[in-house]
Amino acid sequence: MYFSSTTFHAKYFKGVIALIVLLILTRIAAPYVVQYYVNYQLKHTQGVTGHVGDVDLFLYRGAYAIDDVEIYAVDATSAPKPLLSIQTLDFSLAWSALLKGNLVTNMAFTRPEIVIYDKDPNASEQNQQVKDETTWVGLANNLVLFSIDTLTIEQGKLTLVNSTNSGETPTFISNINAEIKNITNAQTNPKHTQHTTHP
Repeated sequence: MYFSSTTFHAKYFKGVIALIVLLILTRIAAPYVVQYYVNYQLKHTQGVTGHVGDVDLFLYRGAYAIDDVEIYAVDATSAPKPLLSIQTLDFSLAWSALLKGNLVTNMAFTRPEIVIYDKDPNASEQNQQVKDETTWVGLANNLVLFSIDTLTIEQGKLTLVNSTNSGETPTFISNINAEIKNITNAQTNPKHTQHTTHP
């Protein structure tokens, strides 16, 4: 069977066009796939529930960002605020480690807030799984595909809510900034944690 040069180039051109269209469709669908996956993991983690907002991909730096993360305790009807809320959660590949053969990520929290409720010791605990570290470790392992090398916190906030007869009294520490490097020992010389807090 004989194929002319024109026929070969036409098939090659169609293949390239099909590949480009497939890449464009994949790029468009990827943020929604990531958003669905994260919400699915939150829905199927025992003891907690929550949701996330928009997901943005940054292919040029091998990163994606998740906006408006909110995690609540299941059946926590008396807690109006989420246990953990994050304005933006950013995951990016550590290129310096990748060049050395280590596939790790950097994680950055922008405006995270952790809320701790100080309940009456005589009150029954409705959700023990929230206090179980394996719940949070399991969720983190499902959300982060690779090991974390650097963790950064920008403008964080820690709130303690005390229940009294007159209502709930919150106490908080704001403007928490921290950076933990070389968590996976991907670099030769580990660096210490740096943090600043302001009441």
